[in-house]
Amino acid sequence: MTLRLASLTFTVLAAAPGLAGPQQAPSIAVEPDQFDFGSVRQQSTLSKQFRIRNFGSGSLRIERISASCGCSAWQLEEGDIAPGQGSDLRVSLDTRDDVGRVERTVLIESNDPERPKLLIRLYATIVE
Repeated sequence: MTLRLASLTFTVLAAAPGLAGPQQAPSIAVEPDQFDFGSVRQQSTLSKQFRIRNFGSGSLRIERISASCGCSAWQLEEGDIAPGQGSDLRVSLDTRDDVGRVERTVLIESNDPERPKLLIRLYATIVE
């Protein structure tokens, strides 16, 4: 009877979700996570390419990208990134009539359970 009970307990535990093995989860990283354009002139369009990487064991899905202002634009190579792979993200920053030191951010939202939101910071010193 004890042997049968132990066998039944093992079967129940193995069938329980999450207990049978490790979950496959994505893990997002961006290279570099910030960039400084240095001194630039007004009315310039600046561009920088970033690399979004998936260091996890599950597929990484980029769900949304947004900027801190309307002066930034982006273009993503692929929205779904396989484990161990990456995708290029090109970000453009329009300096407009701004003057002085500026900071802009790009927010990447993904299905990474540990870091669902990742922030990229862009800096520039705009001169007339």
